[in-house]
Amino acid sequence: MLIHKVALIAGALVISGAATMAQAHDQVGSSAESIVSDAYNNQRALQDRGQNDAYLAQFRGRPAMVASSGLITQRDALDIARAQGISDVQGVQERGGVWMVDGTNFFGGNLTVHVNARGQVLDVQRG
Repeated sequence: MLIHKVALIAGALVISGAATMAQAHDQVGSSAESIVSDAYNNQRALQDRGQNDAYLAQFRGRPAMVASSGLITQRDALDIARAQGISDVQGVQERGGVWMVDGTNFFGGNLTVHVNARGQVLDVQRG
């Protein structure tokens, strides 16, 4: 009888230990999946950033095309705004000798770039 009771208690301990080990495995498994997911998202963000940097690099160091009058055109203002990070232009206005170019950057963030008539960037508003 005593042997049966000891065997019963030992069996209960084994079963409860197995349940604890299974729970621990589930936690480790989900943690590993989370790490893999985070690594994938980080890699994707770095790829997106690299593409954005490559896109912007084509505009850096290029002088603005200025008309013979010394004043920039709307197209010049757009080129300057793209060099500041605008990838999708939503609107362009000229007010008081200042071009205001509204658009979004590569990541979808809103940008407004103010460029004076001589091609100097006065302000870049992000948000």
